[in-house]
Amino acid sequence: SKCPSVKVDSGTMDMDADSDTLAPHVSILDESPAEGVALDHSLTLGGLSEALSQMDLADYSIPVDEYNLIGNNCGTFLLHLTKEIGFDYHEAASNATIVNYVSKSLVANKDFVDKVREAYLKENTGIFQQMKFSVWEYYVGDEGMAR
Repeated sequence: SKCPSVKVDSGTMDMDADSDTLAPHVSILDESPAEGVALDHSLTLGGLSEALSQMDLADYSIPVDEYNLIGNNCGTFLLHLTKEIGFDYHEAASNATIVNYVSKSLVANKDFVDKVREAYLKENTGIFQQMKFSVWEYYVGDEGMAR
């Protein structure tokens, strides 16, 4: 039988574009979405419900002005949920799938790429470090840099 997919993400509360808080959203879908990453992990709806009930979802709501890509983002909810459902994201194939998806998503955001470059060059001011960065960036590109 065909099983539904579960989509987990964060967005503005009540899907209101003017909202100032990002909160976790869990959706049950009839079919896999074209975008996103499929992790090939099976669980029952009851298992998902139990995992979510063990979490205080309010802990994962983030005021938009406190959101930052490195330390306070929607990934925290996803990582904690994977632990609750028994998904091992450290397993090599799963980890590679996640890293590839996240790095491609990050480099699609020009602002993110510019901030990574700026932060690196700000911390590594020597000419050797800047040349090394240019060579590294040339060889791995934006996606490799995001990894």
